[in-house]
Amino acid sequence: MTKTLKRRFIIFTMMAVTGLLVFIVLSINGLNWVILERQSDSILETLVDAEGAFHKMDFDRPPPFVPPLDMDRMRSSRFFIVQSDADGNAIDVNIEQISSIDIETAQEYALTVSMSGKESGRIDGYKFAVKQLGPNQLIFFMDISGQRENFYMVLFVSGIIAVLCWLILLGIVILLSGKVIRPVLAGMEKQKQFITNAGHEMKTPLAIIQSNNDTMALIHGENKYNVHIRTQTKRLNMLMSNLLTLAKLDEAIPLQTETVNISLLTSELLPAYQDVALAHNLSFHVQIEPEVIIRTNKDSFLADAGTSFR
Repeated sequence: MTKTLKRRFIIFTMMAVTGLLVFIVLSINGLNWVILERQSDSILETLVDAEGAFHKMDFDRPPPFVPPLDMDRMRSSRFFIVQSDADGNAIDVNIEQISSIDIETAQEYALTVSMSGKESGRIDGYKFAVKQLGPNQLIFFMDISGQRENFYMVLFVSGIIAVLCWLILLGIVILLSGKVIRPVLAGMEKQKQFITNAGHEMKTPLAIIQSNNDTMALIHGENKYNVHIRTQTKRLNMLMSNLLTLAKLDEAIPLQTETVNISLLTSELLPAYQDVALAHNLSFHVQIEPEVIIRTNKDSFLADAGTSFR
């Protein structure tokens, strides 16, 4: 019992800890992704408004949770600009702010965007935005590989920290599990002791009732009341024996089941309650579906049925 309780306590506690750590990691990385997205959108919007010219840039108040933009941040951004005509043909290409893209590749990207007809989006690790200039258009491409690297770095670090915290908490929970379940075990032990004592105490009056009932049957003859008393005392003795058996077990086990005709069992319970109803001038009507068969524990069903009748 002790090992089972400790194991369940550890499992349930660590499930809660795991859920909390997963929520924290997801929240941190989700918020980090939103901030990075807003930051890149703000940089790209500033580029579009200034048409890529640093001297035209106006650093307005950035969106919430986004670091303010300045010239140093803008100059450290990696982007290229392609100006194309209405047919998508490149007129001018500016790749001064990026070294990993050549003119031919920039023209291919611009042609792909022009054919898609989109005003903004992503393409191969770049965010793009289109600005119309009369019949021509400026297509801005900004490298967001740094954003992805930042996101994955935070994700990796937060994941490692979460795993370390989980392992540390697992050790703490294992060390403290014995102390935590000790009061529970003490309470269960007291409960078992009470059931055992009560069961033994009840056996004596039940034996006396059965003995007196048998004596009255010998003196006055057998009648239906003697039969009812004998039946009910046998049931109580059986229930008390089952209760004492369960109280002695360290592990809970399922009760043995068998095929039971509950229509017949219910009919056997009725006479005792029918006599009580007649004694109080009450009508007693019964409607039992015949041959109702279920698989259950017979003693438990009798106890539940008796309680329902009362």
